Amino acid sequence: MRRYKIGLNPYYDSCYDVSEGKSDILHPSPIANVHTLFRDRRNLIGSKNELIEVISLLEDKLTQLNKRFESWQVQLRKEGKEVPEQMTGPQEKEKFMAESLCDVRQEELEYIEGLIDAYVEEEDKSSDALVLCRGPIGSAQLRGGAIFMIDGMKCSVNEDGIPYISDERSPYCGMSTAAYYRDIVTPYQKARRKNQEEIEKQIREKKLIREDVPKGKLSGSAPWPEIPAGTKLYKTI
Repeated sequence: MRRYKIGLNPYYDSCYDVSEGKSDILHPSPIANVHTLFRDRRNLIGSKNELIEVISLLEDKLTQLNKRFESWQVQLRKEGKEVPEQMTGPQEKEKFMAESLCDVRQEELEYIEGLIDAYVEEEDKSSDALVLCRGPIGSAQLRGGAIFMIDGMKCSVNEDGIPYISDERSPYCGMSTAAYYRDIVTPYQKARRKNQEEIEKQIREKKLIREDVPKGKLSGSAPWPEIPAGTKLYKTI
């Protein structure tokens, strides 16, 4: 964002307009793949980190310019000469150039951060449908040999190294994964098998026609068990 009102410093305005107009982030090219790259989360985060580094370098440059000007003011005062209050000439132009670049990069950073937020929100919405989408069947995902997701639910590890379900979208949030396997998955799977066997029996006895039974029921279905009373629940701090 501009740090000066339009018209207050014409040279700054000119530098800002040129830099802002050349920005591929703020004004993406219609050519394929130029803006598409920014839609990838990994590239978005990479772009964000690069911009943070560039902004830091520009701010350091502005700090050095100001220190150099202040040192010059001190020297002029010692020499008994008139001391200007503000930069002029080439020094001022160099400062306005660095400020305009810094401000445009800051605007790009805010735009990228907005895209990341939108990406994460969209990602969260799509992952909502995965939470217990097949019921509590005990399907776990490992990363580096450690569980990080089970039945579409996010898992964490507490300070004692105990994995637990930390996904607030889940009715089993807070349960250790060991308790989840023991008290939820095992009884659910037993109930599913029992129901499946009953349906198969009715089909064999011709009380049911296989084609009339929904596919979900053929593989067995059962109510989800509730968390047993007295179960220790963990909270994410």
